[in-house]
Amino acid sequence: MGFQETFNHIDEFVAQSMEQHNTPGIALAITDRSRTIHLRTYGYANLDSRLPIAPDHLFQIGSITKAFTAIAIVQLNETGQLDLHAPVTEYLPWFQVKSKYIPITPHHLLSHTAGIITGTHGLNPDAGLVMDVTFAKGPGVSNQQVMILNNGPTIGIGPTNHPGIHHMLVDTAKSIELPYQIEPTPTGSGTDAWAMEVVRSGIPTGLIGIPLRNMHMPVEIADVRDIDRTGRLIAEFITRLDEKFITEQLAWD
Repeated sequence: MGFQETFNHIDEFVAQSMEQHNTPGIALAITDRSRTIHLRTYGYANLDSRLPIAPDHLFQIGSITKAFTAIAIVQLNETGQLDLHAPVTEYLPWFQVKSKYIPITPHHLLSHTAGIITGTHGLNPDAGLVMDVTFAKGPGVSNQQVMILNNGPTIGIGPTNHPGIHHMLVDTAKSIELPYQIEPTPTGSGTDAWAMEVVRSGIPTGLIGIPLRNMHMPVEIADVRDIDRTGRLIAEFITRLDEKFITEQLAWD
């Protein structure tokens, strides 16, 4: 019998999962590190044409490429072709960062310790506004954990989001009757907003999010209406900025 019973259970699980998550198609391969012991495809690559997924179909793999890049760099280091602690400019001469500190190395980049999250420190702006994506509700996910597609952009609120910018974003959305969602960020938001908020003595920063389903996966989904609303909110917010708001509303109490 071998693995056949196990493969049958996998087929049942995949079928249930595809139905639960409304997944159009899946390609599955199982390997023992030396050979492929099972290869199976399910569903369609194109729902309109009903084109079945084939073993040679290519998939976008999104953020998973980061792990492959890191593995490749470590392999180059093990064979002596790359030094993790040498300046990056030895391999990428065009990679120039103006800094009085030690040169940035591949190790810094792999461990997120290069200090180049944003250029806010050098710019030292009066205020900052960050737009990023945020997690949207999908199959099997509670409404209390994520934002909702087509309910408008999210406006972050938390101890590091400046209250003046937050309230102005909310007031702006209300004045133009634009739907929005409040997104609590009790700690770092995982976006560039966090880096901007804590740089120097603190940059007054606001955070706007576009709800995105299946983040970091090849089938990310956003609602075009939310994208349009986000652009409109940012544009309206910028037109309302004036010197009085900068000098009076953005001062830290």
